[in-house]
Amino acid sequence: DERTTRLLGEGPENLEELMMKKLHYKVELVRKNFSVFSQFKFIRSTELVYVAYKKGILRVQGPKVLEAALYATKFKGSSASFDEINVLKKL
Repeated sequence: DERTTRLLGEGPENLEELMMKKLHYKVELVRKNFSVFSQFKFIRSTELVYVAYKKGILRVQGPKVLEAALYATKFKGSSASFDEINVLKKL
């Protein structure tokens, strides 16, 4: 999912703890592979929604469209926090 992908690129050491909490099982990551993921830049779904809104690509218009679209991505699996959504709404 998006959260796992983001953690691989931005903070893979946090992924081990997250996976152990979710799986209730001891997980050990191969740390030598971490550097492979640090070479990539990932675009998050909330960022795509923001750009689509600013470019007028979204089919729906109105003052609450951006907010609704950002929360829709969050509740469908985006890794964005409520604080990050609030920042995007103010841009």
